[in-house]
Amino acid sequence: MTVTAGFPGLALAARRVVTPVAVAASCAQFYPRSLPPSRGKARKSAAGKPGPFAARRTLDPRGSACSISVCWVRSGADRGRRPAGTTALGPDNTFPKIGDLAAETGNDMSARTRKPSRQRVLLAQAAARIMAEQGIRDYRVAKNKAAEGLGVSRNSPHMPRNTEIEAALDEYLRLFRADTQPLELTALRRAACEAMRFFEPFRPRLVGSVLSGNATRDSRVSLHLFADTPEQVVLHLLENDVPFDTDERRLRVKADRYRDYPVYRFHAGGVGIEAVVFPDAELRQAPLSPVDGKPMRRAALAQVEALLAEAG
Repeated sequence: MTVTAGFPGLALAARRVVTPVAVAASCAQFYPRSLPPSRGKARKSAAGKPGPFAARRTLDPRGSACSISVCWVRSGADRGRRPAGTTALGPDNTFPKIGDLAAETGNDMSARTRKPSRQRVLLAQAAARIMAEQGIRDYRVAKNKAAEGLGVSRNSPHMPRNTEIEAALDEYLRLFRADTQPLELTALRRAACEAMRFFEPFRPRLVGSVLSGNATRDSRVSLHLFADTPEQVVLHLLENDVPFDTDERRLRVKADRYRDYPVYRFHAGGVGIEAVVFPDAELRQAPLSPVDGKPMRRAALAQVEALLAEAG
């Protein structure tokens, strides 16, 4: 016995591979308990085949089990039926749980939440160690160095995300720098407060590792300043006899948009300070973080002082 029923709302892109897991997910959305009885014939192609959004349920001779498959119709000369696999339904004619179905077919719907591979974990740990020991703050540079050290191609699909390296760095500091890193962080935050007081006319904001807490003794204090023109910051440095270097920093301001900002670097009390100058209008529009792609976290002087007070 064969029953064919349409799947309303099942949006399958042309030529997309449809797995039984996708079928079960669609059925769970529209038919939570079971495949309903047929409501007329499924839409058919010119060749008489079931339409692209058709599902077929087949009972075995005993009527105790059934299977489901999806078929579609391609456009043009390639029109025809393409089964996407089958999976067993229970005796009560209901769909199995998604996890059971994935285990049966070998297709894991939770691939995005799957544990990272061993190689990915090793690369993240190696990159974190490089950042901690060599003072590198560029995630791409750290990843490439880690890949080179482990003999892995830079184009490997196992290259870790920046968030994974950040988590590995936090863990590295907790395990191997627990006695020294908190003291180093406190010293850097105090230096940041002094620099922020110096740049008070430009409404400074602390960003980066000194704010997030995974800075080491080699880290710079990174500040965002806001002025009508960068020349105002230059004049402030010159008037206070502060020697500095100039540079540019390219930051991502939107998903597909980058902008270059002037950077001024100098040292104070043995601590490196870098100040990126933004237009006044961008005080409330932080650029996107290179770690997670979200707007950068910024902290005013009072917030940094509160962090120092919490640390005692």
